[in-house]
Amino acid sequence: MTDVAGNQTSGSGAEHGGITRRELLIDAVVGLTFATPILAAVFAAVRYIIPPARVITGAAERVQVAAVADVAAGQSKDFIYRDAPYALIRIDNEFRAFSKVCTHLGCIVDWKGSERIFRCPCHNAVFDASGSVVSGPAPRPLPHLKVEVAAGKVYVSA
Repeated sequence: MTDVAGNQTSGSGAEHGGITRRELLIDAVVGLTFATPILAAVFAAVRYIIPPARVITGAAERVQVAAVADVAAGQSKDFIYRDAPYALIRIDNEFRAFSKVCTHLGCIVDWKGSERIFRCPCHNAVFDASGSVVSGPAPRPLPHLKVEVAAGKVYVSA
């Protein structure tokens, strides 16, 4: 190629301080290679700090979880409701249903029927038979479900 002054040139812009298409493509690929994991980490950190809102749509779903005779006084029966673990407990003749997920860091709590408490094995949070925090680092009571007894069967709903 010849430039405006009639001198022979190789056609690349590298001699004049420019960048070739190959160099531009290599720089773009290298830049994306390093930027992608950094952006993914930033996105994950933001989603961890600000989780998306859980929206439950539809009517309250009523689900049978046990027969009255299946749960003795002071005992519990574990079940899954909307993909989350719950415990149905019987205190005398009253049934109650609580989430088994500790409100501190999400560990699974255990029902101790003889003591009438839920205890978290991770950080020793203790909840009473009404789901209220008795001791430990848990910031909130255990979420609960509505419980209905009809025709010898126990039902729960949100």
